[in-house]
Amino acid sequence: MNQSEQLPARTHKPDYILAIAVIVLLVVGLVVMYSISPILSYKQLGDVESNRFFGKQALVALGGISALVLMSYIRYDRWRRWGQWVLLAAGVMTVALLVPGLSQHTNGATRWLNLGPLSIQPAEVLKLGIVLYLALWLERRKDELKSLADGIMPFLIMTGVIGFAVVVMQRDMGTMLVLGAVMLGMYYVAGMRRRHLLAVVATAGVAGWLAITMFPHRMERVVTFLNPRCDDPTYALNDSHHICQALLGVGSGGFFGVGLGHSIQVYGYLPEAANDSIFSVVAEEFGLVGASLIVVLFMVVAWRSFAIARWAPDILEG
Repeated sequence: MNQSEQLPARTHKPDYILAIAVIVLLVVGLVVMYSISPILSYKQLGDVESNRFFGKQALVALGGISALVLMSYIRYDRWRRWGQWVLLAAGVMTVALLVPGLSQHTNGATRWLNLGPLSIQPAEVLKLGIVLYLALWLERRKDELKSLADGIMPFLIMTGVIGFAVVVMQRDMGTMLVLGAVMLGMYYVAGMRRRHLLAVVATAGVAGWLAITMFPHRMERVVTFLNPRCDDPTYALNDSHHICQALLGVGSGGFFGVGLGHSIQVYGYLPEAANDSIFSVVAEEFGLVGASLIVVLFMVVAWRSFAIARWAPDILEG
């Protein structure tokens, strides 16, 4: 009898606070996408009646809810057998980005696999695979986590391999920053020494700086973030255009916002209004009050997530 079969069945009480926060965020996202979808669809398709962007978001939301319901019926300990296969699948998809005709190169990064009518971002599968596999890895090495040779060094090697796949192969620095923070946080909670934590953070800082300076477009983004030069009348012609328009959208919302569906930025001024810059649209339409409520909801999600991890019965779930 294996370990998962020895575990007694235990009842589960849903965290209703977490569920409500997630549902509210989902509904707000769908409402905002519905309000700006006709404008964005007209820009791309010439059809103001189209709800292309809202439709895509609704399908993703439906898929997420379906996955939530499905996962709620799966005992968490079963991932001991499945976690490594999820990571393997993510690795195969990442390598597939090197195959001509399968990958999509956009804005200096290679992030998407085109499989006919279906597009997949391997980094998203990799995020799930890393969390599952690292949880298993930390559980198996719980007596070695404080060791430099048996714990820290294998962890750094694992992180380095993932970093090469994401930063070099996909040229996706943002995703690696998220993965690195998640991996380091999981290790620290599992039992990393503080001096080892400082050493790993310092090493990651040096590696991250090298990864930025090696690619000019990343360096330009850092410089633009630190000094967007929005007071320059010609900012629309340089790399500051995106961040300046995002700040303009946030500022123009005032205290209560311009109202749902009355965003000006979505009329071609704000790049990536349907994804990267959606918070700017939210702040413009709902103002400081609405934007602050969104931030509070995300804080609630983080709070309840940490609470669930704190009271988890073992390392794998926590």
